[in-house]
Amino acid sequence: MKNMIQSLVGGITNKIVIIILLTILPLNALVIVSMVQSIAVVIEQGRVSLENMANFYIQDLDNQLSGVNYYLYDLSERDAAFIRLIHQGGDDAYTLAKTQMAARLRTNIETIGNADGYFTYGKQSGDFLLVLLQRSTSSGTWHSPSQEYRSAVAGYIKNEGVYLAKRWSLVDINEQKWLIYINEFKGFYYGAVISIDQSVNALKEAAAYNGISVTVSSSPVAAAEKGVIRVTSSSGRIDLSLSIETTEIEIIKTLPLIQWFGIVLAFLYLALIPVLLFVLNRALLRPLNKIHKAILRLKSGDREYRIGSHHKYAKEFIIINRAFNEMVDSIDQLKIENYEKEMAHQKIMLRNLQLQIRPHFLLNMFKLVYGLAQIGETADVQKLALYLSDYFRYIFRNDADLEPLEKEIELIRQYLEISSIRYPCKFKAVLDIEEKTLAYLVPPLLVHNFVENIFEHAMAGKDFININIKTSIFNGKAHIRVQDDGAGMPPETVTQINNGTFDTGEGKSFRIGIYNSYKRIRYFYGGDGKVEAESELRKGSIVSIIIPKKEEDYEPVNS
Repeated sequence: MKNMIQSLVGGITNKIVIIILLTILPLNALVIVSMVQSIAVVIEQGRVSLENMANFYIQDLDNQLSGVNYYLYDLSERDAAFIRLIHQGGDDAYTLAKTQMAARLRTNIETIGNADGYFTYGKQSGDFLLVLLQRSTSSGTWHSPSQEYRSAVAGYIKNEGVYLAKRWSLVDINEQKWLIYINEFKGFYYGAVISIDQSVNALKEAAAYNGISVTVSSSPVAAAEKGVIRVTSSSGRIDLSLSIETTEIEIIKTLPLIQWFGIVLAFLYLALIPVLLFVLNRALLRPLNKIHKAILRLKSGDREYRIGSHHKYAKEFIIINRAFNEMVDSIDQLKIENYEKEMAHQKIMLRNLQLQIRPHFLLNMFKLVYGLAQIGETADVQKLALYLSDYFRYIFRNDADLEPLEKEIELIRQYLEISSIRYPCKFKAVLDIEEKTLAYLVPPLLVHNFVENIFEHAMAGKDFININIKTSIFNGKAHIRVQDDGAGMPPETVTQINNGTFDTGEGKSFRIGIYNSYKRIRYFYGGDGKVEAESELRKGSIVSIIIPKKEEDYEPVNS
């Protein structure tokens, strides 16, 4: 977790983004939280306002219904003209009663206004009286309901009255909603009507919000959808409920201007974050990333890469880019100089390794020449002289660092022939050379040194030894094995050879020779070249040299 956090905030880009966010987001969060709370308060206030409107309307409607019921009861009990109409007589008194009843109903509508209309209907006489409230238009004129509308109301009462008697009912007449109350006495119907649509339109005009919807229904109201504010108020007198509905957006539109300014400012701050990051990216981050990329490419070994100067960066970055290019030029030049010095040093070291000829080897050769000359073995003296001539020519030939294995094997053959003069009947040497290995290049005297060590160390305490020199190719590499059944090597020497750690102190010429061979193999072949040893005291040793084929390897002359 700690590493993940460090990687997240490690880069300068991430740090700048975090700083910007920590600077702007708290203010944005404060403004947005304040706006959310304000919007929630405004929505709640709107809901309460609509709820109050609905309750007020229902309460007013209940009062209207009570007034209408009281008026109709009083009419039926005390009004003489109404009582005469109930009997439905056809005389002059009945006609006068109809005229008086129409006048009284119209007066009640215009003065008290509990209902939008009153009616009487004698089923036996067929007389129908309907008095409706005249309403003013926007131009100030008055108009009465049309005859078509009157006929629709009359038809509804005549057809449905028997089913709706003595209760208020919500009905649709000519696509308009009405509350209608019908009472019946011995075939005589009377009652009142209240226009719901007129009340609903007045309610919409009084509302503080646009786009509200008002529904009057005698059935349960479904739940509101998301984002919709719906309040419902039910009548305490009849089976009727009023629902007022609007959207939260309509309520939010009533927010004061200063709060709208705060909302716009909050979103403007959020929109400025990518703009600010874009500006910082061009002015700061992109130049820094270019420098970072240049450093990574330099680290990967691309010494040719330079930072271009065609971008219009700030003058500080132009100076830094120029300084970087100059620094890379200096480093490149310094590396070339150091490389040349190292190459020269390696050449000297290699030459010193090649010139580390063991003194006792030369002394033994010279003593052998002297002894052979004394006894008159001129042919052997000549062989020895030719061998030494080839030996030194091989070491100092040209300036070659590597020589074909073919030449190394030829020199070893000569050495074994000279050694047979020095140690007659003391050893037997077998060379098993795969022809393809002769093309591999080896440092001069690499294999020769290990053959010399057999005669200098392995023959101690032995009357006769067998020597086997074998070369083969495996996985594209030459394997050169030098084996003897002589005195063997101590375990610590075998470990040093296999691990590449050598004690080359005074008196340890054997180890110095192997150390020199190991160093030259590492220098020319790196990890692809190896020296491996196996040995058991008094039973012999095996030294294996493994070398890859170099690109400049040549074809052997005998191929």
